[in-house]
Amino acid sequence: MAIKITTMSCADNLQGKSHWWGFPDLPKDVEWPCRSDEELLTFICQIRLEEIADLDSDNQLPHNGMLWFFADLDYFLGDI
Repeated sequence: MAIKITTMSCADNLQGKSHWWGFPDLPKDVEWPCRSDEELLTFICQIRLEEIADLDSDNQLPHNGMLWFFADLDYFLGDI
């Protein structure tokens, strides 16, 4: 399954919505992901599953909740 994501600038409050960068809406009992040396990973985006449910015709994903994406950007980009 592939989904094309189109982004746009937005001045709205993005809490509980899909968005790139900034801060994730992690549940209170979920810690920010980190590397084995406890260095925090960079938040990439969160995808609200309700917003993409119509695109998931094969029902491969739950249709409620949130997906969060984090990465070790320092590993890939180096010290720039």
